[in-house]
Amino acid sequence: MTLQPAVLVCDEAVSALDAIHRQHLLQLLQSLQADRGLALLFITHDPQAAAAIAQRTLWMRDGRIVDDATAAV
Repeated sequence: MTLQPAVLVCDEAVSALDAIHRQHLLQLLQSLQADRGLALLFITHDPQAAAAIAQRTLWMRDGRIVDDATAAV
């Protein structure tokens, strides 16, 4: 067991949440990234959620990467 993970896997972490809880969770994840240097593997079908959290995105279709982008900072 580790108390300070280097990577956190978030598979559809906000997909079933209402707007308020979704925003709170995204803010928490952003804080963890900034404060602890935590890397996130954020898997989602929601482009807005990806844009809110990601510095780099890979878009896949049928198991293949179709786009690789770096978010504007």
